[in-house]
Amino acid sequence: MAQRPRSFPRSLKDVAHKITRTCFKKQGFLNGSIIEDWQVIVGTEYKDQILPEKITFSRGKNNGGTLHVSVTSGGAGLLVDHNKQAILSRINTYYGYQALAHIQMKVSYFQGKPIESPKKNISLSSEEHLSVQELLQNINDNELKGILDRLGCAMILDKKEQREGVKRNGF
Repeated sequence: MAQRPRSFPRSLKDVAHKITRTCFKKQGFLNGSIIEDWQVIVGTEYKDQILPEKITFSRGKNNGGTLHVSVTSGGAGLLVDHNKQAILSRINTYYGYQALAHIQMKVSYFQGKPIESPKKNISLSSEEHLSVQELLQNINDNELKGILDRLGCAMILDKKEQREGVKRNGF
């Protein structure tokens, strides 16, 4: 009797790769590795704003293609457009040759994380807070005094931010 070949446990990634390979090839993703390694290729700053959809090449060529991507919003689209050459460079480095020459974007509102701008921490000095409290020392109503104190501090912060060119979210 012929013995059956032994079946060893295989990783889910290997099994899924065999199943999805033909689907990825139809979308032009060559072997599908660009989808699997998207975060490594574009970096953490773009992984949540850009989603690759397909790659198209001119007939008979496998270089100078166009990557079609979805972006989370118009703002993310502007960011991608501004950094287009760096993104193309990362992808071409990943493939090892000049595979892509263009990126075509469309805005589709998939669930991504919002782009966060770097924020500077601006706070009031103790002298600035004391100057607000000195102006309020003649007010007897504690509730009104607290409200005016917060308002005065917010106004000083706004002036400091305008001088330094920093925007704050909220009031």
